[in-house]
Amino acid sequence: MSREPRLSPKKPYFLTAVCIFRSYMNDKAKITAKQLMEWAQYLIYGGVDHIFVYHCYHPDEEGEEMLEVRDVILKDLIDAGYVSYYDWSHTYNKYPFGKMQQVPAYKHCVARTKDKAEWQLAIDVDEYPHSEQDMEPDFIRRQVYKTMSQNPKIGEITMQNYLTLGGWNASDAMLIERYHRLTKDRGN
Repeated sequence: MSREPRLSPKKPYFLTAVCIFRSYMNDKAKITAKQLMEWAQYLIYGGVDHIFVYHCYHPDEEGEEMLEVRDVILKDLIDAGYVSYYDWSHTYNKYPFGKMQQVPAYKHCVARTKDKAEWQLAIDVDEYPHSEQDMEPDFIRRQVYKTMSQNPKIGEITMQNYLTLGGWNASDAMLIERYHRLTKDRGN
């Protein structure tokens, strides 16, 4: 796949993403494994080279069926080199999510991958980066490249994105179909 320019030939990737995917019964987001795959495909369309998926589930509730996320749902993306999967079930704890699951997953990813990419998105599965000016393949990559070229000393970029903020029934519908508008205020 042809990609936009890269700055450093020393690192294998220009742009990666890290997310934590929660799939336990009491999770309020109710995002399905199929919707995780759809989201990953969207990020790849946007120009992300590789996605690190940290899968958090309750081993006693979901158990072996959660391996389907890795062995079936994400298999093609893993085999193609787009996704790395981490079983993060050992961190299962209902609350507080951020301190017990998400932050340690992101720290683990940074420690393991800091030499692999120029930039890394820390992004939730219900967040879709968006640009009204550029909807073509690699639009995320172009935005990051443009911003860093104009501001070479920056270390963080905040991007506009769509959020699913609840109030829906989990279904077989595509996750992106839940989005109707941008929120006027911060989502969290």
